[in-house]
Amino acid sequence: MHEFRVEAFHVTAPSWDSRYIAVTQFSLQSRNSRHSSSVGLNVQQRQHQAKDPIYNQKRKDTRVTLQIGHQIRVSKNTSVFAEAGHTDNDSNLGLYDTDKRYVKTGINYHF
Repeated sequence: MHEFRVEAFHVTAPSWDSRYIAVTQFSLQSRNSRHSSSVGLNVQQRQHQAKDPIYNQKRKDTRVTLQIGHQIRVSKNTSVFAEAGHTDNDSNLGLYDTDKRYVKTGINYHF
């Protein structure tokens, strides 16, 4: 299964107002009824509408996230998973530049 999405958001919170566009590519490969693997790429362009209180400028970010994961179903309602990813956020305001890598594991239970 392959999925391609383009989404536009306008998010408002008490301390900030942000608009962004996300482009997502997601690929899922099911080896059998118990195992599935996934790869995802998400690119976002974010433009904050309010000025940043530190820099007194509007913040603009480009965020790219790459994820890979694997899931194993252990029963009808339960699965275990592992996921690794990398997120890079490039901002016009240096304080908000980030480069993160992560690994997570867990258990999903579906009601």
